[in-house]
Amino acid sequence: MIKNTIKVFTMKKIIALGIALIVLSACSSKSLYETGQNYQKNECMKNAATAEQHQACLNEKRQSYRDYQREREEIIEKQ
Repeated sequence: MIKNTIKVFTMKKIIALGIALIVLSACSSKSLYETGQNYQKNECMKNAATAEQHQACLNEKRQSYRDYQREREEIIEKQ
């Protein structure tokens, strides 16, 4: 009886940990993507020689994480 209770408790902990890891990995992927996007924008502005180039960096349209994910999944499915 006690062994079964321990097994059930351990399984619940493993399942909860698995769910937490999935949620955290999704958040960290998005966070990493956004960090990379911000880095590119900052590098663009840092290397801009003119006001026009600086403004172009600010105005540059960046791909959203959702669009990035969709495009990434399409490429993976084709392989």
